[in-house]
Amino acid sequence: MKTSKAAEVWPAKAAASKEDLSKSPLRVKEESRKAKEAYIAWRKNCTILLERPAINNEPSVDTDCKRSVQTDSNNHSKDKKTPTSEQLTKMFEFLGVSFEFVPITYLGLLGFMPAEEVKAFIESRCKKKQIDLRSSLSPRKAYKLIDALQTIFPELHRYIAAVYEGALEIEFSQGGFSGTDTLSREDLCYPLTLKWLADQGTGQVMDFFNDINTCEGRKELMSLVESHDSVGRYMRGRGLAWEDKSTERFEKIEGDGKYFIKLIDRGSKTIGHAMGAFVDRKSSFYFMFDPNRGVFSFNSEHQINSFLDDYSRIFYRGLRKGRLRLVCNI
Repeated sequence: MKTSKAAEVWPAKAAASKEDLSKSPLRVKEESRKAKEAYIAWRKNCTILLERPAINNEPSVDTDCKRSVQTDSNNHSKDKKTPTSEQLTKMFEFLGVSFEFVPITYLGLLGFMPAEEVKAFIESRCKKKQIDLRSSLSPRKAYKLIDALQTIFPELHRYIAAVYEGALEIEFSQGGFSGTDTLSREDLCYPLTLKWLADQGTGQVMDFFNDINTCEGRKELMSLVESHDSVGRYMRGRGLAWEDKSTERFEKIEGDGKYFIKLIDRGSKTIGHAMGAFVDRKSSFYFMFDPNRGVFSFNSEHQINSFLDDYSRIFYRGLRKGRLRLVCNI
């Protein structure tokens, strides 16, 4: 697999970012206890993620996986549609598991798993739920199992973009970021994406993540949740504006720029999720940001478009592709 330019510079940037993170002062007032606790917790998580750990050797705990951490469930209704065989094959492929057809039994699936820990988890899960390993693996059951694997083994996420010659450069989850902090519980995907886009172009990969660790950064995000008017004020304050190139159909990413990607709830027809993309062809940067997973990098427009099409279709089945809007500097 060809290594992206972003992936080549990642080790040095990660090392520098960890050093900066350890030196940065705790810029949170003492009375802001929840914000301070959230800051400390996220700084610790950020340090761990920068180390890019391999598959965990510790025994996995089954949380029963009632919902996928990749789904912004606060913003859209759960999809009831049964996944197709093609969708399941692609979803397993995103986890580093390749086969032409999905095995018809749990036992048949075990031989394709990428690590012994994953196999052990599936066996333990079946035993706990009193499921015979030789029993039929229906599309619904397979989807729930994939949901569980994504949650229990986030390290498998590194396989997601590999098929498209890309990489998951920085892991991030808005759920992990907000935690139990009441300062930021809902509707975070929109402000996170907008701020991420605003922070692109600095040449510093970790600027966005370091900034949202602070109380000031959290306040900046929450100001975007307050009202629709706050978005306009924020964009003007950051020297940004929506470009006219915007249609009702989902356009491909073409040329340099900052792209705001909307996924629309099929039922309510409101924004169900938001993601962003940043392209700088001169620097060979092709980034995509999903607040539920992190920052992906690619080597070309073709790769990022192919990935985005499959990724949104597979992981956000309850949403349809909406408008793709360009954000420009003013």
